[in-house]
Amino acid sequence: MWKQLAALVLLAAAVVPAADRKAAKPAELEVVASSVVRQESVLQIDVRVRSQALKPIKRIVFLVDILDSGNQVLTTQRAKGDEETIEPGQECELHAQLPAPARATAYRLNFEDGGGRDLRAADSGPFPIE
Repeated sequence: MWKQLAALVLLAAAVVPAADRKAAKPAELEVVASSVVRQESVLQIDVRVRSQALKPIKRIVFLVDILDSGNQVLTTQRAKGDEETIEPGQECELHAQLPAPARATAYRLNFEDGGGRDLRAADSGPFPIE
């Protein structure tokens, strides 16, 4: 009897936290295309994103983590998008020229709006630097 009661208590303890977990929020941006061209000591980054947010995104900023072969961040650079506002479902292009560290082999993208709020993104890397 005690064993059954203990098993029931353990089972209840395992189930309750799982029920309290919130479902993961959907991505607000989707990376549609991304490419990097290395030109001597500069990386030319071109990114195309699509807004999946329910509201317009104002003054998008993208942060580029430059990674080494072990996916450790060498540096993070930020660049502003050209569009003032991205409407839901709209695509926009982002471009930047960044200094290229010698050991850079990949990059990862992060995004925020003009107010500094992080934006969740789908398919944001890491991507290899060719």
